[in-house]
Order: sequence, then C-alpha cells, then structure tokens
Amino acid sequence: MTNYKTNRFYYLTLGVFSVLSLFYSSATSAQDEDWEPQTFVTGYTNVIAEFTDESSHKEINKDIGIGLAEVGFLASYKPLRNLEFKSTLVWKQDVPDLQSLLVEAYGTYTVNEKFKIGAGKFLTPLSPVNTYFYAPLNPSVALPMVISHYFLTPQSISGLQLSGQFGSDLKVNYNLTYGNYTTIGHIKGGIINLLGNEDLANLQPAPKNLEQNYDLGGSARLAFDYDFLTIGANYFDGTRATLSFVDFNTFETRFLSSRKWSFGVDFHLNFDEKLKLNAEYWVGGNKTVDDPNNLDASTGNSINATADYDGYYAEVLYTLGKFTPYVRYEGLTDLGYATSLGTAYNSIDALGFGLAYRPRYELLFKVDYRKLGTTAKGNDIILNAFSVEDTDFSHLILSAVFSF
Repeated sequence: MTNYKTNRFYYLTLGVFSVLSLFYSSATSAQDEDWEPQTFVTGYTNVIAEFTDESSHKEINKDIGIGLAEVGFLASYKPLRNLEFKSTLVWKQDVPDLQSLLVEAYGTYTVNEKFKIGAGKFLTPLSPVNTYFYAPLNPSVALPMVISHYFLTPQSISGLQLSGQFGSDLKVNYNLTYGNYTTIGHIKGGIINLLGNEDLANLQPAPKNLEQNYDLGGSARLAFDYDFLTIGANYFDGTRATLSFVDFNTFETRFLSSRKWSFGVDFHLNFDEKLKLNAEYWVGGNKTVDDPNNLDASTGNSINATADYDGYYAEVLYTLGKFTPYVRYEGLTDLGYATSLGTAYNSIDALGFGLAYRPRYELLFKVDYRKLGTTAKGNDIILNAFSVEDTDFSHLILSAVFSF
C-alpha cells in the first residue's frame, strides 16, 4: 500500500516546483525572446542471449535463453533556457509496476551553474553508473552487481533535488536528493533470471515477492573533478526498508520494518577518452526499528535484527576505434537471512571480460563473460538448515542494442 504521508510529500514538492516554474517563466520571458524551445526524443531496444552452467540455482529454470531484455524511451523538453523537463521509461524483465517502469520524470530550474533545483523522480545520483545504466551507453551487458542489484541504494528517489558545481580547474559537484523511494530489493533482469540473482544462488532472496512500499529517504553526493580524475563520496539513508527474518522456533519467515544506510566512494580516471579506470567501494547496514509489525508474538518484545553488507568493483576499459574491450573484478556480500540465531550471508566475487563493437552510433554489439563464485558465511545451523553450499559457475551474454 502506498504510504499517504510520502505521497503527500511527493505531490507537495511537485506543486512547489510548478509554482516556481510558472514564476520563472513569466519573469524571464523577456530575456528568452530569442530562445527556441528544444525537444529531444530517443529510445532503444536490447536483445540478449544468455548461457550459464549454473544448474542448482532455485530461481533459474533454464541454462540457455534468448529474448528482449530491455526497452528504453527518453524525452526531454526545454521551453526556456534554464528550464528543462525530462522523462525516461525503461522496461526490463520482472518490472513489478508502473512506478518502476518510470525511472525518471522531473523538471529542473537552473538558477546558475552553482545552484539547480528540481522536483520529480530522479535516478539516485550516488554512483555515476546508475545515472547512465542504459544499454546504449555501456560497453558491458552486465553492470557491476553493487549497482545493478539496487540493494545498497534504490534506483530512483521521488521528491526534491538540489545540485550544482563550483570551481573551474578543480570542479566541486554536489547533489542532495530527498523524497520517497521504492522498497529496496534485488532487481532482476536478463532472460534466464540470473542477472540480479547472482549472489543469491544459495539463499532465498530478501525481500522477495513483496508489495511495493514507498518510504522517505535521502541521498547526498560530493564529487571532485580535476582534469582526468574524478573522486566522489556518497551516502544514502532510508528511513524504512525491509529485512527478512526467520524465527527458528516456529520457522516462520517475516518481513520486518528496518532502517537501511549505505556509504560509498568512487574513483574514475579518463585518459584522452580512450583508457578508463572505474572503481567503487560500498559499505552499509540494515537494522530493525521500533514498529508494531516487529513484535515477537510469544514474548511481546520487539525483534532486534541487524545485518552488514558491502560491495565493490574495479574495471579497466580501452576504446580503440569502434571496439572497446574491458576487464572487471567485483564482489558483493549480501544478507540472505536474518534469524533468531544470527545471520547468514552469501559472498560472491566475479571476474569478467567483455568486448563492445559499435559500427555506427545507433548499433552496438556486446559480449560478456563472467566467472562467478559464491561463499556462504554465517551461523552453521542456519547454513545447514538451508542446505547452503559454495558454488562456482560461468555466465556468457551476447547483446545487440538498436537505438534512435
């Protein structure tokens, strides 16, 4: 059920921005008499073929698949020099609802380079990859797990956003976003259901098959950009999230209200638009909060459960004409279950290689190969109860992206 207070906050921010937009439009109409409104429309389709030798995964029902994996549509409109509206729809496998289909829908008003204000739905601007995850913009088919799972941070936040940039040689960029966001889970993709499930090969996803909830939260990013180097620091605080919990006295699985946070740093080197190095490291935590939903039925006391997690990746890309090869190493330690006996995790690492070929701007062909391995961590009783075993498997993806 959609939370009334968060919905009220959302519509209030849209109303405030609408008033500001009208005021700005009337105040600057004389200055922008020579301005021609600009409209931009683009879209793409992404067809992939997947292969894996992982057969024990409870979520995977086949080891080979081919089909439509992603469709995107973007439109932007600038009626005035400093006013822009933008919306982006992206369909993927397992899109749960219309809210998730609409990844962006906002308006921004630029006071000057140092201050911009916006209202609507924004891609969470913490990891740079999240703001350009679209298939035509990435040489890799499978994005880094720490980003594509949307487990540490949500894909989008709906509300208000303040951003800007200071400096000339050394540029300092900031972004503050606050509003409501969808319950954080694992966003699945691809055809054979492996993407988004890599780290959960042994443990049941958490949360899974939940009603979409919308809770208040915010993000903050500070980035320093000097010549070919960019360094960023990021923070997300979700006032409410969902934590799966198993009571080993009753073997009942419950989804408890919790607070979730994550902190990440990112590092980027870009030499002459050819050689690029990208790296990110994230840590986070999830802790239950005081809530009637979190009471233990037998004792009447609140259930206290906590979990920590982290993720990282480092990749090198080199563009040589129409070809871009890359290599990436990544890892993710993720909560599988919180229980009355403790917690159980899956830690996964992956070494990947890929090649992208763009014969022309509208066409992009990609191949990705990843060797993945999972390692179970946590209480032995929990791991034995869920028959958890370490696994190693391979994943090959072929992709063809057509855009306009």
